[in-house]
Amino acid sequence: MAKKHFDEYYNSIYKQLIRLQDSLDGMSEDVSKKLIEPERLEQLKKTIQPIKSSYDMLTYVKYLLDMPNRSSKTKKYKNQQTKVLKQTEQYTAENIQKQNQQTIKKITL
Repeated sequence: MAKKHFDEYYNSIYKQLIRLQDSLDGMSEDVSKKLIEPERLEQLKKTIQPIKSSYDMLTYVKYLLDMPNRSSKTKKYKNQQTKVLKQTEQYTAENIQKQNQQTIKKITL
């Protein structure tokens, strides 16, 4: 997959997530007007969580793909992307490896 294709895929997922967030915001207003039960809204938020997790992981991959090759530019890039790094810190290679090791330990016990 070329980077161009990845960017197109990433942008389509982003647009879907924004539409879902807008829908949730509208439903929050309906809950405050007592048109929808709060439990229904919480159920929908749980349904959307896997999409948000996928988006966060793709955001980290995009961060890695966009990272400059020159070491002189890497520090500046990391400083510019601190918000992205905080949002996606659970998807770093180290954290994924820790999660995988924990899962392996659970399975083997």
